[in-house]
Amino acid sequence: MQLVIIFGPPAVGKLTVGKELAKLTGFRILHKQNIFDLLDDFFFFSSDHYRRVARGIRKLIIEEACNTSYIKGLIMTYVWSFNDKSDMDFIEELVKVVKDKKGEVYFVELISDLEERLSRLENVDRKAAHKVSSLAELKDFEEGRQFSSDPEYFKDKNYILLNTSELPPDKCALAINKSFQFTKI
Repeated sequence: MQLVIIFGPPAVGKLTVGKELAKLTGFRILHKQNIFDLLDDFFFFSSDHYRRVARGIRKLIIEEACNTSYIKGLIMTYVWSFNDKSDMDFIEELVKVVKDKKGEVYFVELISDLEERLSRLENVDRKAAHKVSSLAELKDFEEGRQFSSDPEYFKDKNYILLNTSELPPDKCALAINKSFQFTKI
């Protein structure tokens, strides 16, 4: 199984690029919002319970996807804070799950100009999906978090960095597909 982890700060275009990549590859999308919608009925968003259960669900889905013959690839979106050790530990857990099943992990880092991200916050769909949708929420969420990666971490990994201010989602997906040479399922 192939796991594509698309990561970046809020409003960078993770899900939009993921959907375009799914069209090209036939991979399934494991987007945080699907899990968050479920958990919102049970736990407070910022609680440890919420985070543990959300991570547990993601890991279980990936483990089970690795055990099927019909799921060839998953695209997971993730807001990865590089100065949060628990985020790094979680990603490493997922990499181990996939590698232990002889799968491969691909990392796609999306960046975008702050101005571009701010313009995306006003999208009505973001509010409906309970995503960060205002400047105040963005500042609060990003305070103390480091979203830009450490190039050393990715030096021996399948990795691509794309700027969604410069490339539209369909072109990002084409660049990802070309870089990693995925075949349509």
